[in-house]
Amino acid sequence: MARSYLVEVLLSYRLLFGQHPRSRSLFRKQEQNKAKCIGELDPLLSALCGEKEVGNFGGIGELLRERGVYNAETNFPHLGSRLMELQDYSTSQRPRNITEVWNDQRDPERLLTFRAIIVVGGISIGLSFLQLFVGIAQLVVSVVK
Repeated sequence: MARSYLVEVLLSYRLLFGQHPRSRSLFRKQEQNKAKCIGELDPLLSALCGEKEVGNFGGIGELLRERGVYNAETNFPHLGSRLMELQDYSTSQRPRNITEVWNDQRDPERLLTFRAIIVVGGISIGLSFLQLFVGIAQLVVSVVK
């Protein structure tokens, strides 16, 4: 019972902090700064949150391997409800500015649509200005002659 709970706690660290390359690099940067101050680096925490592959660590390495999909009831029988609350909170948050919308990767379809609109709209506006300048240039040339 205690072993399964502890493995679940370690797996939750892996899920929350070590599943994405950006979060791993952020963790490594912050943990290295912290280790410089304290003078000590926790190898298990570094492996869970800062590395793509965990290693063995006393036979639990296979349980902590990175997965694409987790089931809250199966993989997290003790902490599943709390993790679902975190997921509900995270999905209810909406981006507040253009930068957050551009970097929000929770909904890939919305992100792709937004980026396509920005690119196609930018090209359209650029071509409109080009057409305006060409029209003005033609008008100036016809008036001068």
